Amino acid sequence: MDMTISADTFKVIHQYSKLEPLPQFGYMSRLCLDSLHASELKWLTTTFLESCPNLKSLVLAPWDYETDLRSEEMNQISLSSVPKCLLSSLESVHLKFSFLAEGYAVAFKLGKYFLENSVVLKKLNLHLLNHPRRDDIFEEFLRFPRGSTECEVVVVL
Repeated sequence: MDMTISADTFKVIHQYSKLEPLPQFGYMSRLCLDSLHASELKWLTTTFLESCPNLKSLVLAPWDYETDLRSEEMNQISLSSVPKCLLSSLESVHLKFSFLAEGYAVAFKLGKYFLENSVVLKKLNLHLLNHPRRDDIFEEFLRFPRGSTECEVVVVL
């Protein structure tokens, strides 16, 4: 029901999915992805989350920005697919980022994606680790359109 996946394991699962379809994780209700790279975000939203139809809680933890995509590259990634769990079960998303320049674009793209597409989302938690513009960022997130009228945006210190 509760799964935590490291970056290395997530890469292996990604490679496996190129050979065989992913199994359905029908009983998984909470997923924590540790050190997810921005280059894998599209696969996460188009393929992996499709195999988690009953997911209720998603936690995305920080990653190594030095080896990750730059803001310009992040803007070219399209997050247009909407997995079933966003339409039926996902109630809580936790975005944990250290807001360096690259992480800023990633967090906004992900936050907006989940806010706009999650129909039953109740809470989006933003873990703004040591960011001097914390209040400004929170205000920007409040302005994003939402798929769920019950969704609350919370800044966690």
